[in-house]
Amino acid sequence: MEDNNKQKILKQIRDTHEMINTTDDKDLKQMAQEEIQYLTSLLLKKDPNDNKNIIMEIRSGAGGNEAELFAAQLWKMYARYSEIKGWKVSVLDTNKTSIGGIKSLTAQIKGNNVYKNLKYESGVHRVQRV
Repeated sequence: MEDNNKQKILKQIRDTHEMINTTDDKDLKQMAQEEIQYLTSLLLKKDPNDNKNIIMEIRSGAGGNEAELFAAQLWKMYARYSEIKGWKVSVLDTNKTSIGGIKSLTAQIKGNNVYKNLKYESGVHRVQRV
């Protein structure tokens, strides 16, 4: 990484730390912490797996129809993102519901830097009606 880029990233990290120290907004602080993690990862050595392909699994959790519809929307987002990036997507297995939701889906995504771009995509998402 060039020194100029490294200096820009370090400045962004300092600015983000300053924002964390000057706000009481918990959501903003959490987003800022995530930003710092991302920026820090840019400073680290390149991961040898960054150019590898992936197998992605999406499963709806507790929440019935709402969770299944959310899983379907999540898959549409990843499929569209893959299309924009020029990656090849192959659905290996899917369990759809009658209302257009997804109980489970397994897909292979191939292309340049797929793992690098998606390696931090994980976790449980909660759907709640307000």
